[in-house]
Amino acid sequence: EVKNDGDSGLPPGVLTLYEENAGLKGTAYVGDAKLPVLAAGEKRLVTYALDSKVTIDRNTSSDSQDGRVSISGGVLRVAQTVKEKTTYTIKAPPKEARMVIIEHPRRGDFKLVSPDPKEAEVADQYYRLRVALKAGEEKALDVVLESTVWQSYSMVDFSTHDFVSYASAGDRVDAKTRKLFEELADMRRKIDVIDQEIAKHERERETIFNDQARVRENLGRLQGKSDVQQKYLTKLSEQEDRLLILAEEVSAQQAKRDEALAELREYINKIEVAAE
Repeated sequence: EVKNDGDSGLPPGVLTLYEENAGLKGTAYVGDAKLPVLAAGEKRLVTYALDSKVTIDRNTSSDSQDGRVSISGGVLRVAQTVKEKTTYTIKAPPKEARMVIIEHPRRGDFKLVSPDPKEAEVADQYYRLRVALKAGEEKALDVVLESTVWQSYSMVDFSTHDFVSYASAGDRVDAKTRKLFEELADMRRKIDVIDQEIAKHERERETIFNDQARVRENLGRLQGKSDVQQKYLTKLSEQEDRLLILAEEVSAQQAKRDEALAELREYINKIEVAAE
């Protein structure tokens, strides 16, 4: 780390670094470094050599968790907290202490939450974190970045399972809001029951259609009048009557579903929940 404590700036150039060597009673060359423009009073980190005696391993992981919610105009907004954790495992040489500076990349809207941001030096693209190690010591440094983004969902498209999941969301929503989701789940279940009835009728209609195709094919093979032919014609007539009844039932169920969905939509659009 080089600080310009002079009265004027330094131009860009090359630094040659030497280290005092007590054994040789002199100095030893340790490396060259490129130095950018360094204004008076500013400081820079310069890289001049690789310290092969220090080992650093890095492991990263991330997770996300839904948090605060708000509801307005039929839209549910959920605050999703994303955490990225990087663990640096640093080991000093057996007989030498070290002060290691970890440069951890900064990322957009992500903020440093661990370690304490007050302990970090903020550069243009990095957080600089210092780790002091005794000779032979190994330390783990956990760097955690956190960002909160809002996700929006149309509640009228929610399934019963979606409503139930928020009704049992624990501390994520207050008791009053959980009660609202329970009521919405009940309203959605009524629509599910209607959907099941419609699906049952549609399956029966499909079965009849398939059977009619078979009956008509058999009729085509019969020549002239016969008891079997009359039996097939009677069956077709009965099936047509059943199809008319099923069509009426499906139409009635569909009207009932539209009414229940309109009631659910109206209820959702009236809900106002502010994020805490």
